[in-house]
Amino acid sequence: MHSFDEVMKAKTLLGLRDTASLPEIKARYKNLMHQWHPDKHLDETETATKMSTDIIEAYKLVL
Repeated sequence: MHSFDEVMKAKTLLGLRDTASLPEIKARYKNLMHQWHPDKHLDETETATKMSTDIIEAYKLVL
């Protein structure tokens, strides 16, 4: 089980409200993954890869 603080940090990273619905969570995840895909940031691949990884982990935590 994850702590409340971990879940809140994940929601903040994803830009979600506390009461976000499942469709809102999925839409935000899809949007952020599209935005931070490493192929879109060829000059900042390392940063984009880290952000993508953080987004994936936050999404798993929120679900």
